[in-house]
Amino acid sequence: MKAIDNVLAFLKQNKSKELNTEQIAHGLNLSRSVVSGYLAKLYKQNKVNKSTTRPVVWTLSEKSCLLMK
Repeated sequence: MKAIDNVLAFLKQNKSKELNTEQIAHGLNLSRSVVSGYLAKLYKQNKVNKSTTRPVVWTLSEKSCLLMK
């Protein structure tokens, strides 16, 4: 499993929580900058949603929820 897939799986496991980039990075034992890059790529693919708040909160998109069932 690729690290980017681990980010999606982590968000799915924690879908009831609001997680920022730092929390996701800590949960996956990856650097914040690496996770930020993965999240940006997933956002462009419409697999995650991002809030307009600071810090940014990430959630799975409906598209990802349907694909991961």
